[in-house]
Amino acid sequence: DHSFGRLHSLYLFGSVPRGKARSGLSDIDVLGVTKGKAEWVINKWTNLGKWKEPEGKRILETYPIISNVVFDFEPLSFVMERKHFSWSAFLLSIGGVCIYGNDLIPELPRFKPDEVVSNSELVQLDDNVQEAIREIRKAISNERVTYWCRRIMKNLLRDGFFLHMSEDNLFTPDVDFCYVQFSKHYPGKSDLMKKALDYSKNPTADKSEIIEFLSIFGRWLTGETDKWLNKNNPSRLRQLPLK
Repeated sequence: DHSFGRLHSLYLFGSVPRGKARSGLSDIDVLGVTKGKAEWVINKWTNLGKWKEPEGKRILETYPIISNVVFDFEPLSFVMERKHFSWSAFLLSIGGVCIYGNDLIPELPRFKPDEVVSNSELVQLDDNVQEAIREIRKAISNERVTYWCRRIMKNLLRDGFFLHMSEDNLFTPDVDFCYVQFSKHYPGKSDLMKKALDYSKNPTADKSEIIEFLSIFGRWLTGETDKWLNKNNPSRLRQLPLK
């Protein structure tokens, strides 16, 4: 396909290439880096919009140990951004594997577990919670509800960890370790974060149960995130300049 020529490289990232995947819990995360605008490739790649969902479903049926298949695309200019933080570059740098094209990973910055990294996720928490609530309310299948339940609970776990990542001077994408570190800083909220951890592994299809939990714990965590942002990013910039 002609539009395939717009694809610079393709990567696996997340728990699978790091050898940390867990049966029934881990996603296959795929990132395509494009030579032009990512939207061009998504729209023009023959039948891509129709291909992604059935292909992901086929993979899930063939390999039931995988919980989800996630495809994403970013333009080369964004991944190779040198002035501001790029979440895609960060994810690739901590364990991505190039499976097609010219490998960019050796050229990426060496990130530290600091406020620049934390901000990229914390600044989006409120939007992520509200999006999850909207999607859960309008979901017409249990499968869709459990997908959003697992997704937002992982967000809560990792954002809870990011609140103190820089002072702890460590990074992990592992939700269990995120829970452990969170509990050290917020022992009084440990039970609620443990519930988020349980939901991330065994998501419920009960819409009201999820929304009630998000309205209580999600609201509290968003409040803590606001305190962090007021101190570290009062302008609420989506991407902070690299240090």
